[in-house]
Amino acid sequence: MRYFLPFLTVAGMALAGCQPAVSRPVAAPVADTSPVPAAGELPGEYRVAGIDGAEVSGGIGIALTITDQLIRFDPTCAGFSWTYTYEAGALRTDRPEKPREPGAPYTASIKRPTCRIAVHPEQRRLAAALDAVSEVARTEDNALVLSGGGHSVTLFTQ
Repeated sequence: MRYFLPFLTVAGMALAGCQPAVSRPVAAPVADTSPVPAAGELPGEYRVAGIDGAEVSGGIGIALTITDQLIRFDPTCAGFSWTYTYEAGALRTDRPEKPREPGAPYTASIKRPTCRIAVHPEQRRLAAALDAVSEVARTEDNALVLSGGGHSVTLFTQ
């Protein structure tokens, strides 16, 4: 009988570990965002929680770095780095691989080695969203949301 109680405790903990994790919904930016963050608040390390209102799928996690001049994620040699300008919520990104109209100027000055590496579809989806973003806001749960051009990227601090 004295072994029965510890067995129940261990069995209960094991069953609790089998329960599905509660995940936060990753919604597209909505009107209940707080004021836009100041430029000095952008640099940091982030976890990409959502792209275009959906969680990152495919069994991968993507970490995104924002410095005072660049937005990037690995592998950067595959073209995943952008220069950016930001002022009062208005964001503009650029990179050599960004789709643009014929004859449109390229404004970035990114130097990186070229690599041949497999690129996950979620990384391509994130790149397309970052190519289009034009504004930044912070949600009430402190997520940073980059949005524009019909795309959104939801970021949480790591």
